[in-house]
Order: sequence, then C-alpha cells, then structure tokens
Amino acid sequence: MGKKITVARAISVIGHPFATSLMLVLVGVWSNQGNGRAIGAAVAIAVVFVPVWFFMRNRLATGRWQTIDASAARDRPALFAVGLAAAAGLILFFLYVAPNAEVARGMTVVVAMLCAAAVMNRWIKLSLHLAFAAFAAVILLKLHPAIGVIALLLLPLLAWSRLKLGRHTAWEAAGGVLLGAAMAGIELM
Repeated sequence: MGKKITVARAISVIGHPFATSLMLVLVGVWSNQGNGRAIGAAVAIAVVFVPVWFFMRNRLATGRWQTIDASAARDRPALFAVGLAAAAGLILFFLYVAPNAEVARGMTVVVAMLCAAAVMNRWIKLSLHLAFAAFAAVILLKLHPAIGVIALLLLPLLAWSRLKLGRHTAWEAAGGVLLGAAMAGIELM
C-alpha cells in the first residue's frame, strides 16, 4: 500500500495544474514563436507560480490547509482567490509585456474555468488537477496531436492518483475532466 501511495503522489505532482499549465504554454509558445519566446514565457510563469507555491506551502505548514493542494472544500476559496490573481497577472503579462494573444486568450479561459469550479465548489469539489490536465490535453490535440494523444492517455492515470490519495471521489474526478474539456472546447472555438 505504501508503494502505491508513493506512486500516486508522484503522478499527482507531475500532473499538478502548475506543471500542466507550464507545459501547455511552453508547447504553444514554442510551436508558434520559437525557443526564445518559450523561455520568456516559462520565466513569466515561474515568477507567478513561485509565490503561489510558497502561499500553498505556508497554508499547509501553518495548519490552515489539510493538504498542499487544498483538497478540502473549505480550503478552496483561498486557493481560488490566489489562482485567479495569478492568472490575471499572467493575462496582463501576455497582453502588455510579452504580447501573445493566444496565451492571453487561453489564460482568460482558464480564469473562466477557475470561476466555474469556484461556484461549483459549494456542491462538488471538482478536481483541478484533472480539469487542467484535460484542458491541456484537448488544446494539445490541436497544437501537437501526438503530444495531445499522450496527454489524453495519461488522464486515467492522474485520475487514479487523485482517487488513491483520497483527494477526490470518482464524480469529482470525472467532473474535473468534463470541465477542463468543455473549457478547452470554448478556447478552440
């Protein structure tokens, strides 16, 4: 049992919304604008994500959160607030500092996805890991079909990890996938 939990944690870290967001932006920017712009985008995302990560670590260390990924429904409002602020910062960056309309639009859809999850949090604690992973997988199907297929095939593994860790129910995992895929569909319109 301990080995399965260790594997589930590793999968959960690899499939963390930070990781899937970073990977999606890097692939998107690299495919459209080359290495130099992709590195700049990665730095911008790191500048935004590092303070959010420290916030999350602090909430866990001070006992305000039960898990690092705010898995308890009552922990989620703070996560949504910080996540929305981070996404807004990235939208502004990709609009004015390093203009990239595609990434700014994608981040705007991510804001809508976070808002939808925040509203639904009253009734269901959707998996943000799976929402972000499904969003990225569907977008990647268009940008790089081979990478998109791999990302889609990894969704069940990520779902298993979230269930194994007891972070979500099957309904919450499925709801996260549906939300992410729906928002990706909107992004691709």
